[in-house]
Amino acid sequence: MSSLGSDWDMGQEVIDLFGKTVPDKVDFCWGASRIKDERTIVFDLGYIDRAWTAFEKTGNYYQVGIGRLNWIPKGCPRDRADRLPQQVEPWRPFGNFDLICGQVAMDAQHNLTQEELMAYYHTRVWNREAMWRPHPQAEATPPTWPEYRGDPFSEDIHRMVVYNSTIGLEATLKGMRVDSHPSAFYHRAVDRQQLLNNVAYAQWTEEEIASGETWAFLEQFLT
Repeated sequence: MSSLGSDWDMGQEVIDLFGKTVPDKVDFCWGASRIKDERTIVFDLGYIDRAWTAFEKTGNYYQVGIGRLNWIPKGCPRDRADRLPQQVEPWRPFGNFDLICGQVAMDAQHNLTQEELMAYYHTRVWNREAMWRPHPQAEATPPTWPEYRGDPFSEDIHRMVVYNSTIGLEATLKGMRVDSHPSAFYHRAVDRQQLLNNVAYAQWTEEEIASGETWAFLEQFLT
C-alpha cells in the first residue's frame, strides 16, 4: 500500500477505503502536510456539503486533489454539480458594507501567520465601511474593524473579502462579489456554472471512494 497516512482517525478511515481501489505505485494521504510530490493524491474535507463540520458528521463530501489542496479539474460535465445542494444563484445588487472573513493562521491552504493575513486584508479594504467576521476556529484577534456575527451571505453586504477560504466559493455561487487572493481556485470566476461543475468532480462521497469511482476519475490525470 502507498498510504502516507493521516493525523485524523476519520481521515485514515477514508484513505484506507481509497487504498483498496488503487495500485501500489500510487501515493495518497489525508492532509497537505503529508504530500510527497506533485503526483500525491491528497484528501481533505469537501468544498460543499462537507462530510464533517467542527468534528461532527454533517454532510457527504470529501475533497480529493492531486499534489496540493485547492486542486480542481477543468472542463467537467454538469451531472455531479446538479446533485449538490448549492447551485448557481443570480448576481445580487451591491449592499452597504464589505465583510472581511478571517482564516485560521498557518492553515495548510495558505501557510500565513495571523499578522500576514491581517496585512493582506488591509491591502484589500479601502474607504468603504467594513466589518470583520472572525473564523469560528481561529484564536481571537483584536480586529481593526467592528465585529460581525450576522449572516455572512446577507444581502446587506457589498462584497466579501477573503484570502482563499472556501466561504468565498459559497459566496461566489450565491451571486456575491468576492475579493480573493489569486491562490483561491474560485478567484475572479467568469463562468460560475463551470466552476461548480469542476468543484463537483473534486469532491466525492465515502461510498464513491470505496467503490473505486473516485480512482477511476483521478487515474486519467496520473497517466
